[in-house]
Amino acid sequence: MGLRGTLSDVGPLEAIQMIALQSRTGCLTIRAGGEKTSIDFVGGAILSMHSPKLRGKSPLVQLFRELEVLDNDQIHKWLDLNDPYHTDPLDILDNLSFLPSEKLREVYRIYLDAQLGRLLRQRRGRFHFSGAPRGRKIEVLKPISADALLLEGLRRGDEVEDLLNGPLPPEAVPVILELHSVPMSKGEETLEQRMTRIVRTQCDGRWPLSELMERSALPDYEIVTVLARDVESGRLRLVGDPARPFAGPEAGEGWIRRSLAPVLTAAAVLLVVMGIRLALDRLPAPAMAGDMPLSSRGEIETIWRRNETLRQGKLLLSGQWSTFHPNSPAGALTDSLKAPSTPTPS
Repeated sequence: MGLRGTLSDVGPLEAIQMIALQSRTGCLTIRAGGEKTSIDFVGGAILSMHSPKLRGKSPLVQLFRELEVLDNDQIHKWLDLNDPYHTDPLDILDNLSFLPSEKLREVYRIYLDAQLGRLLRQRRGRFHFSGAPRGRKIEVLKPISADALLLEGLRRGDEVEDLLNGPLPPEAVPVILELHSVPMSKGEETLEQRMTRIVRTQCDGRWPLSELMERSALPDYEIVTVLARDVESGRLRLVGDPARPFAGPEAGEGWIRRSLAPVLTAAAVLLVVMGIRLALDRLPAPAMAGDMPLSSRGEIETIWRRNETLRQGKLLLSGQWSTFHPNSPAGALTDSLKAPSTPTPS
């Protein structure tokens, strides 16, 4: 018999608890935020969890890559051999003998903690439980008590919420003070030491804490606890969100964002130019030449032009203008006055 419901009525925690209490075997599918998450149960215990992609990538593969337990060649070989219809990817990875089975289960437990913590925060969506198993068994994994996972997930979730509401605001940008002093990978590192080192290397001042948590496949609890310890010890400081003026979009973040960057830059430059032009238009107009102080040469030229104007006026009044300008209208008028008048016949 299947179970159906909405997360607003029955949250993810209650749905998992119902299946665990009834010792059911099957698959719980939760659809929230346009994404699907499935959990495989065996006798009420959690065997595996299949989560939606994280920024277009498998969160399980990304976790193996972030933890540096597999190199790129091993990951590519693992992905090339994946067969989603007959064999689970974890069994393929176990058969490749890149990792001991104990190490593989340890990494997968970190994956379960990370994905279950994200799932428990969902409040809107739908769930469906089918008593029929998915048809593929994962041989390398062992079922884990659902109660143990839930109790640990709730405890970690409360601590993460307290830190985000207190000393680690999500909009703050963590910056490690001595990034070059973070030790490189060592073969004898435990997974906890490796996660601490990886979290510190990601604190380069480019991303606010909220986005850093979203981009990483590591559990939120591991990220915020490492940052809280480093802030308290003075190794790390928090700054305001700089809106990342120098952090360009990554190659996988879409062509729209990459193409908008030069358009927005050109628009900003155009607005600055228009602002300067409007400011210049509002400046007072310069004074006329007659109101401006003249140089000594300018004063001499002005006096000469005034005297020349007076002299020409005197010549015009005395009838001598045509002597100097015979083709002018004044000269023609003077000549007509000098010519003798001819009597008109009656």
